[in-house]
Amino acid sequence: FQSRYYCENCGKSASEAHHFMAKSISNALRYDVKNGAMVCRGCHSALTFTGDPEIQDNIKKKRGLEWFNYLITKRREETKVNLGWYKENCERLEYERATHDTTK
Repeated sequence: FQSRYYCENCGKSASEAHHFMAKSISNALRYDVKNGAMVCRGCHSALTFTGDPEIQDNIKKKRGLEWFNYLITKRREETKVNLGWYKENCERLEYERATHDTTK
């Protein structure tokens, strides 16, 4: 897998996306691209298995307080998960992928 992205913690080539706020915490953030952090395999393992606070802090510092406050606010939104919700999110993600695809 060749990546044009770099790990938001260590700067190595990023091969994985990490949900900064866990999917289990908030359905409102589950498919929100802003909740994704590009990381290398090593940093992703550290985040997933130990919740490494140093890596989390590094990402927070790089992304800034405005980004973090957005996640906190969005996390608190009540979300009714149903077929319509999934369909809406799939359409939004497809649009975001298409409009941000730098390989075109």
